[in-house]
Parts: sequence; structure tokens; C-alpha cells
Amino acid sequence: MDLTDFQMTPQTWDLIVANTVLDHLPSARGDALARALEDGLVPGGYLFVSVFTTDEPGYQRLASQSETAFAMIDRAAFST
Repeated sequence: MDLTDFQMTPQTWDLIVANTVLDHLPSARGDALARALEDGLVPGGYLFVSVFTTDEPGYQRLASQSETAFAMIDRAAFST
């Protein structure tokens, strides 16, 4: 299944974890999925998002930074 086609049921989950999921999507699709994940949280729920950045301890010069990393750093974990 294409993850961007996933239909998130609004206000369903207490916790959603997207661990290196958004790294693999172009920015526009990643933004849309991030909004859908946010909508899936119940009030007071938590969304944890991690993406690869060059700040990673295991980063080596040959690795490339996620296209969506700049947009996700401030969304790393929050409560609605």
C-alpha cells in the first residue's frame, strides 16, 4: 500500500510513531501525511516523528539528508 493513500481516522490514537517514514517522501506528500497523522490523534495525544539529518551520530559524508528533515525538526514530538 502507498502510505500516502492511507486513510487516517480522525481523533483515534493516543500515540502515533512515524520513525523514518517521512524521510522517503517528497516534501509535499510528507507534509500532507504529517497533517493526517496529527488529525489522527485524540486531544492530548502524542505524535513522535523522527527523520534522518546530518546531525545524526552515525552520519557519514556519503549519506544524504532527508528532503523533509528541515520541516520535521520542530514537529519531533508534541501533544495536541
